[in-house]
Amino acid sequence: VLQQISAEEYKKQTAVIDRELEQLREIHSHLKTQITQMEMEEKARAARTDLARQAAESGGLTAHLADALIERIYVYPGDQVEIIWKTKDFIGTEQ
Repeated sequence: VLQQISAEEYKKQTAVIDRELEQLREIHSHLKTQITQMEMEEKARAARTDLARQAAESGGLTAHLADALIERIYVYPGDQVEIIWKTKDFIGTEQ
């Protein structure tokens, strides 16, 4: 159980363990980044869902909803209107 090893064998085993440890640290860092990104995406999705719920429950466009959803509105001649949304994908299209 407790065997002695040479200094050279110790160095070899330490080098192998250090490489494995570095690989595990890189994997851990990558996973932490992915988790953080997924949490941010979930918060954004929850915010969009909440806005959609508010819009559905309000029965119309309130000033609060307009401020939350609309960046700006352009009105062109011939009754053409362009809406710039604050929230990407809220209406199912990308800007």
